[in-house]
Amino acid sequence: MKFTKNKIMIMMILSLLMLGSETVCSQNAKPRVSRSKVLTILQRANVEYKNARFAIAARDYEEYMGIDTSHPKNVLIKLADCYWQIRANDNALRVYKLLFLSGKEDATEEQKLRIGELYARYGMYKQAADWLQDVDGYKAKAAVYKRKIKLESLKRDSLSWNVCFLNINSFYRDYAPTLVDSMLFFSSNRPSYVKKQISPLDESCYTRLLKVPLNKIKTVSVNDVKTIQALTKEKGEIITKKTLARLYDGADVSNIQNKLHFMNDKRYVQNTDTTSSLVDGLDKVNFNATGMAYDRNSHVYFSANYPKNKNKINRICLMEGEYSINEIINIHILPFGNAKSYSVMLPAVSPDGQILVFCSDKPGGKGKVDLYYALRDAKTKKWGGLRTFDGDMNTVGNEVFPSIGADGYLYFSSDARPGLGGLDIYRILLQDAINGKGEPVHLSYPINSSADDFGWTEDTRGINGFFSSDRLNSGDDLYSFEYKPYNKVRVISGLVLDELTKESIVDATVFMLNNNTGEVNITRTDKTGKYQFAVNLSDRVVVKAMKMGMSSDFLIDDGIKGTEQFEDTITKRIPDLLIDKQSDSDKNLVEEKNDNTTFSDDASEQLNDSTLKTIQNRMFAKQNFKINNSWKLNDIYYDYNKANLRDESKPMLDSLIIMLKKLPLRVELSSHTDSRGTDAYNDKLSQQRAEAVVAYLVEHGISSSRVLAKGFGKRHLLNKCGPGLPCSESEQQLNRRTEVRVMGYSHKDKKYRFDPSKYKQGDVIDKLALPKDFFDN
Repeated sequence: MKFTKNKIMIMMILSLLMLGSETVCSQNAKPRVSRSKVLTILQRANVEYKNARFAIAARDYEEYMGIDTSHPKNVLIKLADCYWQIRANDNALRVYKLLFLSGKEDATEEQKLRIGELYARYGMYKQAADWLQDVDGYKAKAAVYKRKIKLESLKRDSLSWNVCFLNINSFYRDYAPTLVDSMLFFSSNRPSYVKKQISPLDESCYTRLLKVPLNKIKTVSVNDVKTIQALTKEKGEIITKKTLARLYDGADVSNIQNKLHFMNDKRYVQNTDTTSSLVDGLDKVNFNATGMAYDRNSHVYFSANYPKNKNKINRICLMEGEYSINEIINIHILPFGNAKSYSVMLPAVSPDGQILVFCSDKPGGKGKVDLYYALRDAKTKKWGGLRTFDGDMNTVGNEVFPSIGADGYLYFSSDARPGLGGLDIYRILLQDAINGKGEPVHLSYPINSSADDFGWTEDTRGINGFFSSDRLNSGDDLYSFEYKPYNKVRVISGLVLDELTKESIVDATVFMLNNNTGEVNITRTDKTGKYQFAVNLSDRVVVKAMKMGMSSDFLIDDGIKGTEQFEDTITKRIPDLLIDKQSDSDKNLVEEKNDNTTFSDDASEQLNDSTLKTIQNRMFAKQNFKINNSWKLNDIYYDYNKANLRDESKPMLDSLIIMLKKLPLRVELSSHTDSRGTDAYNDKLSQQRAEAVVAYLVEHGISSSRVLAKGFGKRHLLNKCGPGLPCSESEQQLNRRTEVRVMGYSHKDKKYRFDPSKYKQGDVIDKLALPKDFFDN
C-alpha cells in the first residue's frame, strides 16, 4: 500500500499494530439496503483504508460484507490487513482463513508470513510451519515448528526464570524498559498533559519517555491470572482496551484537527499509575520519543521523529543528550540516518559509551530492519560512520530492540530466527557479533513466548531485569524477571537397544547435548548396553546414540523429572553392516530401494478398527526380528485347489502391511501345502499362493524389492502326516500355512558419514564441533 506525500508515511520496524484489538462484527439482521448505499459503505471503507485508519475501515468492510455475502476477494484482502494492522489477531486469522479456503497457492509471501505467525501465536505450530516453509528466509523457523523436539529445546531453562507482571502497566502501550541504577525508564503512549499528543494515524497519543523508581514497582506473578485481569479490566463505561500503535507513529502535525487533553475525553482512560512520570527536557522533541539507552558518562540516547521535511515525510532519527538532575539537556541529532530515505532507531550503548548499536530500514540491508553499529573516536569523541555487522547477525526479517549488558552481551529481538513465535529475544557477545563469529542464543521460555517479546534490560549482575511483551491480549506490557539457576543434580541413564532384535548394543557412543550450555558430553555403553549422565535438574537435554553402520536414534529429556532418577531406552535400527553378512543371493534379493509408501491409501483403513487392532497386537507382540527368524501368518485362506486369496485373509495381510511400513524389514513370504497330491502339483500351487500374497502387499504400497514369494509345496511338513499316512483334517491343516521370514533390513544411509568411535568416554565438546545438523536427524 502506498501513501501520497501529503499523508502519513509509517516508518515501522515490525508488525506491532495500531489500535485496540476490538472486535468488529456485522449484525445478524440483514435489512434491505439500496445499491447506492452499499457502494457508499465500500467507498467509505476504501477511503479509511487508504488513510490508514484501519479500525474504522474494518468496521465499514464488515458492514459491507454483511450485505454482500459473496465475500469479494479484494475486500477480504483489505479487511484481513486491517485486522492485522490493529493487532486484532482472532479476526485477522478468521478473515485470512476465508480468503484462502481453497489453499495457499494464491497467497503472497507477506500473507503466508502473517498467517504462519498468527497460527504460531496460538500454539498451532504445524499449521504455522505449513505456511512459513515456502517463505524465503523462514524455512529454518518452519523446521523448528515442525518438530516437537526443537520446540521443547526452546523451553530448556524455564525453571530458572521467575517472570512477573508490573503494577505500572497502563491500558496503553508500555514497552522498551531501560534500567539505570535505581530508576526504570520506559516508553509509553498513555495520555499526558502535553500539547502535541495525538497522532492522526490512529488518534492515539504520541510515545514519550517515562521513569519510575524501582521501589515504587510492585509485581504480580504471571501465573496469577485473576490479579492481572483485575489490573486490566474495564472501569465502568470507559473503554479500557489498550490503544495500540506501531512503535513509530510517524505523523504530520499539520493534519491534527483537535489538540485535546484526553483526560477529559471518554475515549481515553484516566491513567491510574501515579508512580511514573514523564522524563523532562523533551518538550521540543518532535512527535515521538522512545527507546532510551544510557552510558556511565550520563549520556542519553533515544529515538525521535526528524523535524518535518518539505515532503511531509516523518522518518526516525537518533538523538543524544545528557541526563542531569532528572532532565535530558543538550539534545542533538546523531549523524546516522537520512531524513529523505531511511530511519535509524532504538539505540543501545556499551557501558563505556564507545559502541552504539541501533536498527535501521536502510536500503541494501539483509531484511526489513537490520542491526548496525558505530564506534566513537577515543580522541575526538565523535561518532564514526554506520557499520554493518558481519556474518549472520541479520536475517530477512526484523532485528530490533538491541541492548548491551554489563557482561558484554548484545541482546536483541528477531522475528525470522527459529523461536517460539513473533519476536523472540536472543543474545550474543557483542565482540563476537562485530567480528562475525558465533551464533545468537535464544533465551528460554518463559522469557520468550509465542507472542512478541522485546526490549531487554538487566542489572549489572544479569540476575534481575525487565523486558516487554504483548503476550497478554496483544497489549504491550512491562515484565520483570529474576534468574536463579536450578542446580540440583540428577542422573539420566538408560539402555541402547536394537530396535528390531531388542538386543543390547555394546560400545555404542552416546552424545548428550545440554541446551543450556551448548556443551556435548560423551559416554560409551557398557557390556549390557547401559549409559549414564549426571545433569542439573533444570537441564533440558537431547541424547543421541550412534554406532558405525547403524542409524542413530534420539531421546529427549525435558528437565522436569524432579529428583528421581530418569531412565529410558534408546533403540537403534538394524544397519547396513548386518545385511552385508548375508549370502550373495540374499543380497540380490534385498537390493536397497527407497520405499516412499504412506498410510493414506492403506486398505486397512476400511477394516473394522477393533478387529485390525487385535490382529496387529497379535503380530507385534514380543516378536523378534532377527535375520532368518520366521513366524506363521494365521487366518490366511484359499479356496480348495486354488491360489486366490479369500476375503477372510485380508485383515491379517493388512496388518502385515502396517508392520512393513513401520519397520525396515525385507521378508520372504512362503506358502506350504499338506502332504496330499504330487510334488509337482503342490510346488506349483504353493508358489502361486505365495505370489498372490506378495501381489496383495505390493498392490497396497509395499515395494516389490522388499518381499519375495517362495513356494515350498510339501517339503517342510510340521508333523508326521507324510504322503499316504492316515491323518485327521486338523493335522493336515497344520501343514497348510503361510510364513514370513526376515531376510534383511531396509536401512537408508545418512546424509553424511560420521565416525562416532573417535570420541572417548568422558569427552566434553562444543556442539559446534559436530556437524551442523547432528542433533536434527
